[in-house]
Amino acid sequence: MTTQIWEPIAYIFAQGGLTGLIVGFAIRKLNKVIAAAIGFLFLVINLLWVAKMTEIDLSIPPQVNAIIDIATALIPFSS
Repeated sequence: MTTQIWEPIAYIFAQGGLTGLIVGFAIRKLNKVIAAAIGFLFLVINLLWVAKMTEIDLSIPPQVNAIIDIATALIPFSS
């Protein structure tokens, strides 16, 4: 009589635990895929911006732009 009461309860807890492990593992893997996709998106946008294929309006004042131009002119580039 006592085993008949615990069997369904044990089955429910085992099933819930196993399902929780599987769903948790899937969510963890999915988070990594989403983070990699967002990182790749930022990389592509930055590469397009550097190649002057995309224009990103940063609303930088002209004085700051002039300072950045002077600073980049001082940096030695190797070809």
